[in-house]
Amino acid sequence: MAFNWQKLFENWTWHNRTQSKDTPINATNLNKINNAIDGIDNRVVAVGEALDELVFEDVTVSGNPAVFESRAEQLSKQTTVNIEPIQSGSGTPSPSNIRPIRGLDSVDVTVADAQTSPTTSQTYTTTLPTTVYGGTLDLTNGRLVVDRAILSVDNSWSYGTYGGKNYITMDVADAYNIDDGEHEPICNMAEFGGYRSAAFFVDGKFYMASYPSFYIQDSRYTSKSAFIAAYSDCKIAYYLATPVITTITPSSLSLLKGLNVVSTNGDTVEVTFNQGSLATLEDVLSIAELIPREAENIAQEKIDATVLNNEYSRIYNARSVVVEPDTTNKVCIDRGDCSGFWIHAISIVNDDDIECADFWLYYDDGGENWTYLAFPSNTRITFNLEIVTIEDNDYLQLTNTSRTRVLYDIKGIERK
Repeated sequence: MAFNWQKLFENWTWHNRTQSKDTPINATNLNKINNAIDGIDNRVVAVGEALDELVFEDVTVSGNPAVFESRAEQLSKQTTVNIEPIQSGSGTPSPSNIRPIRGLDSVDVTVADAQTSPTTSQTYTTTLPTTVYGGTLDLTNGRLVVDRAILSVDNSWSYGTYGGKNYITMDVADAYNIDDGEHEPICNMAEFGGYRSAAFFVDGKFYMASYPSFYIQDSRYTSKSAFIAAYSDCKIAYYLATPVITTITPSSLSLLKGLNVVSTNGDTVEVTFNQGSLATLEDVLSIAELIPREAENIAQEKIDATVLNNEYSRIYNARSVVVEPDTTNKVCIDRGDCSGFWIHAISIVNDDDIECADFWLYYDDGGENWTYLAFPSNTRITFNLEIVTIEDNDYLQLTNTSRTRVLYDIKGIERK
């Protein structure tokens, strides 16, 4: 996003746009500075809103391992492990080539800074409530979806024949039995032959029918006892028609700044994280706070320079006070080493009727004659000043002679 901004802050608060002691310190010039600060502040907000779209972009990476770069240390926003049945061995499974099938009792996710020789590595282990042969685990919210189950051959299976072909069968009510090419079961002792009727069975394969039922065809065995004995170690991992969802203890991965290699004992892992960084955001926010503050400091320095120029060397913060419109209400400021004062006055009638005025003045060594460096005209704010001595200390005494309540912000200056 391009803003195409032009320079905002210039020397137009100064007389003839150059630093000069002729520049009056009044509400008009101070408002110019405030407007410039406000403009800078608005720009910071606009930049922040634009950065929100850039910095807070979620990125998802998957694989085993999932490899990605993170700009800062941060917690993963979501980590999901895909669980598949693990079948060892190779070749076509059969009674003579048993290929064991196992599930997971726990899920491990490891975050490392390298694939081969990591210098930093941390493993997060989540214990599962039961052995899981297939599904997904969202570590972030603990949502476990189990979509696979295991079926073992035992004496509860039925024995049958069809056209000289011998088989055993078992009805499984919770099995997914739609021939969609994506939910095929696997067996450790037989090859899946598909969704068929008995007329099409082939020896050494297992099948599904629409009941849903499983069939294992092997004409070598002419009795149930012989068939069951031969396939007593047989296991089938099948999809559930309705996945089982439970919630376990969640956890979040602590990602590394820089390269992350995330691996799992499951099939794959998917990690969602922030492509930006919290550190970068903090830096942006710090800058957002700094710009208006620095601009305000610059503005104050220019005010000080105007007043002090070659005559005064220090400015004292004195006090702010609200004085009611009554000649008996006075405020006294310790004179100290001050030779002059800046008074910023705000006349308050109500929320809709407020007037501001600025006064620069100093008095001679005797403290009797006041010289006004800047005194606004056409203002309803009036006051009387005099130096009074209280317990051997000199004070500037201000009496509000205005017809309204006035907030006086008074600062003292010291003459060189």
